[in-house]
Amino acid sequence: MFVRRKPTQQERYLFADLIRHGRTAQHLTQEQLSSFLGCSLHWMNDIEQGKCDPTWRDAFHLAAIVKLDPIVFVKEAGLHVPVSAR
Repeated sequence: MFVRRKPTQQERYLFADLIRHGRTAQHLTQEQLSSFLGCSLHWMNDIEQGKCDPTWRDAFHLAAIVKLDPIVFVKEAGLHVPVSAR
């Protein structure tokens, strides 16, 4: 059975900080970022406050929009999961 792992509040805040800093580095407003992603401004605000969990697809889409390096993003967001050969 597949069990979805829920991020901790600390992980939500870490992700929120990465997206917010990336957005401001690109000189984007929350309105512009939500428009690029096709989501509501309210949801974008909740993401940047660490109030909700984006899907993996939305997380990587946000990271790409704000031009975060994927490898750095995965490490800094705490998403790096070691893969072992069986």
